[in-house]
Amino acid sequence: MHLLTTNSEISLSIFQESLTGWCDVVEDIERNKHENAIWYLIAHWAVRAQHIFHLFISATSFCKDRYAIKISTLHYQENSHSERRERTICDSVLLFFTATMADEVTLLDFWASPFGIRVRIALAEKGVKYEYSEQNLRDKSALLLQMNPVYKKIPTLIHNGRSVCESLIIVQYVDDAWKGKAPLLPSDPYQRAQSRFWADFIDKKVFEITKKIWTTKGEELEGAKKDFIECLKLLEGELGDKPYYGGENLGYVDVAFVPFYCWFYAYETCGSFSIEAECPKIIAWAKRCMQKESVSRSLEDPKKVYEFVLELRKRFGVD
Repeated sequence: MHLLTTNSEISLSIFQESLTGWCDVVEDIERNKHENAIWYLIAHWAVRAQHIFHLFISATSFCKDRYAIKISTLHYQENSHSERRERTICDSVLLFFTATMADEVTLLDFWASPFGIRVRIALAEKGVKYEYSEQNLRDKSALLLQMNPVYKKIPTLIHNGRSVCESLIIVQYVDDAWKGKAPLLPSDPYQRAQSRFWADFIDKKVFEITKKIWTTKGEELEGAKKDFIECLKLLEGELGDKPYYGGENLGYVDVAFVPFYCWFYAYETCGSFSIEAECPKIIAWAKRCMQKESVSRSLEDPKKVYEFVLELRKRFGVD
């Protein structure tokens, strides 16, 4: 539902006053035992609520924190064919807020990050519109430090004022928060566990190994290349004859892995080897993924990534 508002000067005090008025209605309902209380409540305050909650995206949390104890104790009863139904005012009001409040989504990210690219792909798959905020990783913004105070890293997703951190957790959150389109994780519990296993494998093995390819030389570099190819062969085995790790459609493991494809050129150039010669199925899979608009529009130019890697190598003293 899209909300229309022309009054951009509604203050927080008016907002709080309106919430107080809302709860006065709740108390009146409780005293007088109105039938169909929640529908009376919503009808009485709907117009005002639309203005308020469009402008104050944190209204749900505000109402819940301040009034939950009072509201959640109020119930109404409805008899139909001898069946008794009971709902809480709090649940119904929060449902109403969710239905009428427009999503505000911001992604704090860095252009070359394969972890941030994961989130961009997931949001694109779900058709979620969001604001992209490029971060300077050497001079982190106050917003990033505020929204991710523990790790202070990108990507950080801000959804209606609340932050979600760590790329794989964010992708799972996106899949849960926007269920209506393109499910990323399978519904079967075992298959979900397997998807999480391989995504974790990519994080713990593939990323750490590939970092060594562009930060080391000599025997250490040769060892990293060997380990990387072994990882890719394991991932080829998991892919099997499926077009995607998610089966017929892009899935959680695809989203976790394919962002590294735009780094392959840098790995190959720094390490003087060919991934396609060793693992052709991985390259074929990556090219299939690139046929998806959500992927092709999210991945960066491999040569631009390589130029960035050269800068990093100088910073690390490799060159």
